[in-house]
Amino acid sequence: MSFHDGQSPRHTTSTFAVRHIQCTLHTYHPSGLPTLGIVVLYHGLNAHGTFPSIKYPAIYLASIGYKVFVLDLPGHGRCPTGRWSQPIYFKSAEFAVYDACCVAQMAAREAAFAGQRFYLGGSSMGGALALLVAERHYRPGYDRAKGNFLASNPSGIVLLTPMLSLGKLPWNLTRNFLNAAVSSGAGKWAAIPAPYPQGRDNPKLRRCLPDEARRNECDDDPHVYRGNYMKLGTAKCILDLVDLCAKAIYGSNWEKHRMDSNHSNVLQKVQKVGIICGSSYNDDDDKPLNSPADAISCPILCCISSRDETISNNGAIALCEASGKFGGALCRKFNNRTLISYSSVHNIFCDVEVVRRKVENDMMRWFESTQKIPANLKDTAEAPV
Repeated sequence: MSFHDGQSPRHTTSTFAVRHIQCTLHTYHPSGLPTLGIVVLYHGLNAHGTFPSIKYPAIYLASIGYKVFVLDLPGHGRCPTGRWSQPIYFKSAEFAVYDACCVAQMAAREAAFAGQRFYLGGSSMGGALALLVAERHYRPGYDRAKGNFLASNPSGIVLLTPMLSLGKLPWNLTRNFLNAAVSSGAGKWAAIPAPYPQGRDNPKLRRCLPDEARRNECDDDPHVYRGNYMKLGTAKCILDLVDLCAKAIYGSNWEKHRMDSNHSNVLQKVQKVGIICGSSYNDDDDKPLNSPADAISCPILCCISSRDETISNNGAIALCEASGKFGGALCRKFNNRTLISYSSVHNIFCDVEVVRRKVENDMMRWFESTQKIPANLKDTAEAPV
């Protein structure tokens, strides 16, 4: 039984504190179904736990038996530090990852206590946060006693058009300007053009959100910022998050690939066949042997859009490909990474219904496949008291 059969999952809210900030935690409960696992989803920039880009994936997962947590990150949604008449402000990328780790730790402990599977996921910026939470959990030598490690190993990670890389930018100039602005106390100045168009009749908004009902829902949302500029500190945080993802994916070569790297061969292959799994990509020069993301052993599903105007897909492609240099047994550990390309827009769950149904079906099959893998629910590290 699914949400489309008419049984709508139950949605509740509660308060969840991160860094002494009382944030709103949204929970989507399965209705009339046994709970198959617990999923933490992270929303994107200027979104929140009931914004269409993350609400509908959460509803769908709850409709097939998963309990889903979505936190309104500080500065977003119903969080008291969010002011919908003002641009969103992120203090730092490390704080954003820390906040994401906090809710993941809570959900992982609940999953471990209940003996259930635990998953991470996110849309756009939330996909970057999900990857970075997993990277910290699997990081060799990470002092988990001092950080928010996960008490339950993830059974999988779902990334929906994740913000793992951006398009070509004047990186050095942009970074130097933002670093100088933030260090001089101008981090809260709204001076960067906002990446989100306003007005339901805006041609760019209609192009970015093709489904009229969901476009109107986004435009009518009372909990999002509607101005034309973002704060300098937030722009710096976004660049820093992308840098952290680049470090996780490319390892020591991350600065070389921070800009729009050339993955034209694999991109053409993805666009041609629609789906590519781990070992089917072969390029000895692009992916290093020992990048931190290589330690993530759980399955990864990465859904990208071939018509994405917001981010670059190169980071997602690099994360999911398995370079031929690994060879032999080492190459098999990448066979559980699946990359699917859709002829869609960045907010993939705000596209037309035929695209959304395909994404949902692919997600369902992927989750069913993870249920067949023996779960390693408990972490080897000792949980803090």
